[in-house]
Amino acid sequence: MFCPKCGNEIVEDNAKFCPKCGFDFNSTEIVANEIATKSNIINYSDLTFGSMFSLSWDIFKKEALFIVLFYIGLIVLNIIPVINIVFTIISGTIIVPFFYLVVKKYEKGEKLEFNDISYGFTKFWKFLFANLINGIISFVTIFILILILGILIVLLSGVGFNNINNMELSSLLGNIIIMPLIIVSFVLFVIVSVFLGIMSSFTLIKLSDSYDGIIESISYSIKKIYKNIYQMSLYYIGISFIAIFGTVFTLGIGLFVLIPMLMIFIVLLYMKYKEY
Repeated sequence: MFCPKCGNEIVEDNAKFCPKCGFDFNSTEIVANEIATKSNIINYSDLTFGSMFSLSWDIFKKEALFIVLFYIGLIVLNIIPVINIVFTIISGTIIVPFFYLVVKKYEKGEKLEFNDISYGFTKFWKFLFANLINGIISFVTIFILILILGILIVLLSGVGFNNINNMELSSLLGNIIIMPLIIVSFVLFVIVSVFLGIMSSFTLIKLSDSYDGIIESISYSIKKIYKNIYQMSLYYIGISFIAIFGTVFTLGIGLFVLIPMLMIFIVLLYMKYKEY
């Protein structure tokens, strides 16, 4: 729950007053009009791909300097020796929650503040272990896939052509089967990796948006995306295509805009399907 006046997150379920600003939760009607005038009312359920992309741009544009500096800071931390190792581990706990907060503050008509960068540390261990569990699930799944494909390649790598007297013909027939199999294996590897990334993409947003546990949030992400897999796939393919095209067209400079917009877009996508 968040305070309707200052936006502070309220940890205690039955709290009567905001510990930050002292607002009385029993008198919400007093500030209802004030909040309504500065808020950006978003009807998430009615968002289409086009309106979601446009809204992502509006949200980014409002806090462009702050977000770009945040993104540059991430890049700098990723290239500093030693620090980059630690940061790679914890970066997921910072990035996704931050962009969730960006959307929520836009919705409430509030400006980002410097301490919002550390929002991910409010549930640091939850975010960290959620990322760890998702990583283990992905690793095990991909490892099993590679193992199966590897065994299949070994079984078909000329074993079935040993009885052919002409060694060149045997090798040629083996290559005819093995090369397409290797290509198919690579394509499957890419597809499965992307699919697993998509299936887990709501986990940290759910943790940021609720008091649910790690397992509940991972399960929510998988079930919600799987239930709407067709629509979700189209959304992710569309926004990924725009990001890739924009990056190439701008010679990489567009990443400073497109990556933050992509993160905002995913948060909006979560909010759209939240009630379904």
